[in-house]
Amino acid sequence: MQETGLELGLSAAAVLVVDDEPGIRHFLEKSLSKKCACVDVCDSTKAASEALDTRGYDVIILDNVMPDQTGLDWLFEQRDVGLMSDVIVMTAYADLDTAIEAIRVGASDFILKPFRSNQVLNAISKCIAKSELKRQNSVLKHELSEGKDLMRQRDSLIGSSKTSEDVRS
Repeated sequence: MQETGLELGLSAAAVLVVDDEPGIRHFLEKSLSKKCACVDVCDSTKAASEALDTRGYDVIILDNVMPDQTGLDWLFEQRDVGLMSDVIVMTAYADLDTAIEAIRVGASDFILKPFRSNQVLNAISKCIAKSELKRQNSVLKHELSEGKDLMRQRDSLIGSSKTSEDVRS
């Protein structure tokens, strides 16, 4: 069976799960490790910060309500120091204010507990697809910029032979 583009992206993904609940960590680690290249789990934001010091992640799945620090406060701090990973915030205590704050601090998605593994996999796939589109957009912008520079330089070709004139036109 041939994999689709999203499945290929998912199979190369590095995911960090941050949740203080052992059951959630185990469930996500077990579910995601079948589909993703790397799945690391942390039980606190402090451990997550240490994990980020040693490795980069495509997607972080972050619980909001934890004993040491809220996930949104941690995310705000991480964005402030340059975290570029997509972050999916999950919580059992959802309200509109929390969802709005999650978007403000840079969350890519918001998932309510309890959830199914396919909901998380779909959210990760969307994050990876969005990142790929951003990368492609950046490449295309660079190529367009380079093309403009080449067009400006076409008249700077040195020579006056018939062949040089043909190349200019």
